[in-house]
Amino acid sequence: MKNIFLAILITISISCKQQNNDESNNNTEMTKEKNKEMINTDETLLSGLNLAKVTFSGEKLEMKKYKYNDTYIENIKMADLLSKEYREGFFKYIANSVVDSDGEFKATFFSKLLLERIIQLKDTNAFYLLTESSKNPSISYNGIEMISEYVFDDLLENATFYVKESSKYNDNTIIEYILNDMAPRYIKTEAEIKDPTRMCACDDLQKGAILLSKDTLDVKSNLKKFKEKFKSEKIIEIDCSPSLENGWKSTTNEYYDIKLFIDKNLEIKLDNKEKIFYEVKIVPILKDYIIK
Repeated sequence: MKNIFLAILITISISCKQQNNDESNNNTEMTKEKNKEMINTDETLLSGLNLAKVTFSGEKLEMKKYKYNDTYIENIKMADLLSKEYREGFFKYIANSVVDSDGEFKATFFSKLLLERIIQLKDTNAFYLLTESSKNPSISYNGIEMISEYVFDDLLENATFYVKESSKYNDNTIIEYILNDMAPRYIKTEAEIKDPTRMCACDDLQKGAILLSKDTLDVKSNLKKFKEKFKSEKIIEIDCSPSLENGWKSTTNEYYDIKLFIDKNLEIKLDNKEKIFYEVKIVPILKDYIIK
């Protein structure tokens, strides 16, 4: 009798677990479908954009250059791109780029339009499409990789939006790609900061910190707009003895804890699910930069 009762419990448990998995998958698909339902069926990639604000390296976007199925890319409907069948065909088209041909940079053009929709309109569907296109190396090569610095700037400016949208689909593709590509240009790894040849006093550094040099904040043009926000943040000083790196002079390097800064800004803007996603799926991307 006990064996029968145990078997029933196990069966119920397995059934419930399967049901939860199915519900989770269904919820993701329902969210995607909901986005499709909410979108204006006549809305195109160009709809709602102020083209006067759209510049990349000082150059305006060139319209009426690339066509897919007799429709210029900028005039393709968002609703069509959210259709899996249409999107797969379109992605094959922009992935098929021939070097030095007229169509070499159609993936770049598409990605720029999506980014502008994210920047200007906070378009969640554009974020989803940029995420999906970035998973294809044949697209990302001429897509997000070509505009990574612009995406990084917007990520810094609108981190909450990026975390929320990534959490929605449990997909950190964009954030992972951008942080892996851009972080080395702005922050030092823990190993670099604690490099013994630098002869710096690092024993008392706060664990869990990610250090952004104050000099970097002053010098990098795209970071200067954040200087005012960091004024109220504590400056972390690291004293270094004379070495080859500092010209054989004793120096004091100044840093901000950028992780603490980001955490404080996200804390009040994320719900519990999003906070867990941030800690589990995003923070580990920067593990080499975290002071341990």
